[in-house]
Amino acid sequence: MASKTLPYLVVAGGAFLGGLALGLLISPNTGRENRALLRRKSTDVAEMVANRTRTIRSKVAKEVNKAVPDLYEATSQLDLDENDLMTGRG
Repeated sequence: MASKTLPYLVVAGGAFLGGLALGLLISPNTGRENRALLRRKSTDVAEMVANRTRTIRSKVAKEVNKAVPDLYEATSQLDLDENDLMTGRG
């Protein structure tokens, strides 16, 4: 399946970069202004991605913690003594 989507991703990425380059070339702003704008926007996007990643990571961690039982709590009701553990019976 990945072999079918990879060419589309490459074409989409190339089209995006080509459009970006063309936009910068015909922009009425100077090169310095365009670079500053790109720097600001890329920083904004990086912060947005980092915030969303943290949010998603936090939500996933909460759901995993709900689904996986606490081992201390789950084993507290087991009635095993040291002899059972040493002999493998239980």
